[in-house]
Amino acid sequence: MILGVGKGTKKLTSLIGLDKVYETTIDFSKMSDTWDLGYWEKYEEYDVKSLKVPEYKSIKEKLSLLVPEYELPLPAFSAKKKEGKRLYALARSGQEISETKVMRVQSFEILEYNFPVLRLRLAVGSGTYIRSIGYWLGQEF
Repeated sequence: MILGVGKGTKKLTSLIGLDKVYETTIDFSKMSDTWDLGYWEKYEEYDVKSLKVPEYKSIKEKLSLLVPEYELPLPAFSAKKKEGKRLYALARSGQEISETKVMRVQSFEILEYNFPVLRLRLAVGSGTYIRSIGYWLGQEF
């Protein structure tokens, strides 16, 4: 996380467009309307015994498709604009959101896989939604 203090806050806008590295956890047994377990309005948890367990090799093959770039779904609850309105505002008003965006992934590393939990490190370009990667991967399996 980048934090600007005092006069350093003026430099923050020049850092927004830089590439980033994230560590994330994907739980194949959970789903929310925001694709984020930190904030959601609708949430589902699935019985792990009823889920198909993807093999490590299959997950790695799917993630390889993302490099160097891949068209992924945008989270309905995001600040991205459509026709001048934020997607999250449209989603909250009940509109169905089905937008995609080409996102860049320079590299990935599987840090841990113990189904249903997958931990990843992702080096991505600016504007890549980690939630989109998690959602997409869940939909693939």
